[in-house]
Amino acid sequence: MKRTFATCLLVLPMLVLSGCGQAHVDVVDLNKVLDALVQVLDEGTAPTDQAGAAKIAANDGKAEVSSTAEIQSIEPAKQDPVKESNFLSKYATKLNEMKVMDQPVGVQMSPGGEIIGFVDPNQNMVQDPGETKEFTVTIDPANKRLVASDNHGYHRPHAYHSNHGGMMMGYLLGSMMGRQGSYYSGPMSAAKPSYANTPMSDSNYHKSAVSSVRSRVSSSAASSARVRTGSKGFSLGK
Repeated sequence: MKRTFATCLLVLPMLVLSGCGQAHVDVVDLNKVLDALVQVLDEGTAPTDQAGAAKIAANDGKAEVSSTAEIQSIEPAKQDPVKESNFLSKYATKLNEMKVMDQPVGVQMSPGGEIIGFVDPNQNMVQDPGETKEFTVTIDPANKRLVASDNHGYHRPHAYHSNHGGMMMGYLLGSMMGRQGSYYSGPMSAAKPSYANTPMSDSNYHKSAVSSVRSRVSSSAASSARVRTGSKGFSLGK
């Protein structure tokens, strides 16, 4: 009887890992994160501007896009809370419509101008304790692009053009630039985000990212199971 019990304990971790299949992981899709953002920012855009925005998207965010109209950086003290709240609400709705993760997500603006995405099961748009950050979208003015990053070291770019997008586009880019410039300007402040030498992931990265993360999760779980079952051992009886 003891032998049977011990054998079940040894086999159980493998069943948990396999789940009669592969371990499930929930890896945010950065392509959808950026697609959702562009769709929200393009609301109200004229058809000709939409065509221009589509052309930029076709460049996969790799080419620097020149602009004939500079984006005015908005001072942090002059942020528009109503406009920002409206944007965040629409963006969260679009992200969840597009299923960027299996779990619902919420978004908020950080003091440094990043858009923070986090798991939000209760969908109250507040990052409560235990609700982990899953992605950020940062403005990279030097290369005229937005960069979405996740917790696993993946980055996806999207070039922007101040002449394309709806009225929200100019406000959001200016807001992000204003906060970034203010937050990272002091002598004691953290280093301003720079993606000049950061490799960008391929557009079809997500499938391989899920496989890679699943492999790491399974390996970690198996290692933990070995520690639990092998460090003290079990009495198998006679």
